Amino acid sequence: MTNYLAAQYPLSMSLNIRVIDAGPGFDVNDLKKKLGALRFGNLIAGLKREFVCNHDKDMNGNEVPCVYATDLESFLKAGG
Repeated sequence: MTNYLAAQYPLSMSLNIRVIDAGPGFDVNDLKKKLGALRFGNLIAGLKREFVCNHDKDMNGNEVPCVYATDLESFLKAGG
């Protein structure tokens, strides 16, 4: 599956962060660390959707949201 994802989402996959298969997508915490606060804020501000797939929980027991790979790829292609 990784080869398919690398071909489909080259910019997203170049970030070298864990892929959440259910989306496919990426954990928002991993994205925040990789993109930095400003770029991450710009990404989140432009999102119209996200998903939760029971892959992780925060310290309060809440499920961590994920960003779809298609949305991240569009953001990165636009220069984000």
